[in-house]
Amino acid sequence: MRFAALFFALTLVFNLSAKSKFTRFLVKMDSVMAAKYYKVNYDTDYIGRPKFRWVLRSRFNLSGHDLLARGERDNMRVEANLMTAHKATMTLAVTYYGITAGFALNPGKWAGKNKDFEINAIFYNNRYSLDLSYHSSETLKGSLEGRGRTIDIERGDVKMKVLNMSADYVFNYRRFSMPAAFTQSFIQKKSAGSWMVGLSFQAAGVTTKKLPDKLLPATDIALYRVALGGGYGYNIVAGRWLVHLSAVPTFVVYNYSRLTVGERDHKRGLSFPDMIFTERAAVTWSVNERWFLALNAVLSNSLMRKGNVYFGENKWLVRLGFGVRLQNITSKKTIEKWIE
Repeated sequence: MRFAALFFALTLVFNLSAKSKFTRFLVKMDSVMAAKYYKVNYDTDYIGRPKFRWVLRSRFNLSGHDLLARGERDNMRVEANLMTAHKATMTLAVTYYGITAGFALNPGKWAGKNKDFEINAIFYNNRYSLDLSYHSSETLKGSLEGRGRTIDIERGDVKMKVLNMSADYVFNYRRFSMPAAFTQSFIQKKSAGSWMVGLSFQAAGVTTKKLPDKLLPATDIALYRVALGGGYGYNIVAGRWLVHLSAVPTFVVYNYSRLTVGERDHKRGLSFPDMIFTERAAVTWSVNERWFLALNAVLSNSLMRKGNVYFGENKWLVRLGFGVRLQNITSKKTIEKWIE
């Protein structure tokens, strides 16, 4: 009996000690994260941080993609105009001191209506921004003109894989905040703008699957592009509203494009002024210091032509969502209490 009582007492002490160590670890981790999150390298008259640890958000996403290719050789003209099925997803995410984890729900994929694979990733801080997308699609639909005929392209006839990347550096990062408009991890207090320098990269491959059976030669497209340039962005603050507009045109400094029709290749290298454009727009309404509604759009498009060969690509993504901020760090409730 005494041994059992002693064992119970030692177990209780061990559990309390372990819990105490875990609590201290969480307190230390929270302090480190808070110190990094609230590190001030910006003008506090123009930019601030929300005074909350957590953000819960839900977002509806809609995206689309289209591609135009045209070539002519030996009096044979071929033009392909393709568009993917629109993709709609729902995203649920949780953010802790600016670090976000979440998952997306795709009803169309579950129902078997859309087998496309798409990844969209963003990284925004006040100094840098990055938009990255990869899209593998078999839902391309449109038309193909060649040899004086026009043939409808049905879904499944053509497969496309496209990688798009756009990175920007913001010069006036101390007063102009991109994440205030797109991730709501900062607060834009006053209207401000900034010049930006941008880097764009695009890689794409398009292959036909069933078109040879329709009495037209197989058509393949390959694209690789790198572009440099600059643009401008502006945040307009009007009460609880924040409106963002920006455009970054870039000039292609490296280009490889190939259009293959049957056994004929149409190749092209660098020519001026081939361009890639990145445009962004956003509207955020802060209901109060906790709740907010946000709508934003990112577009990437390119215009390239040399002689009888032309390539054009457009990719767009629209997001609409709401969020709530939790656990005000200025409250008297300490981390030890909310861990319990």
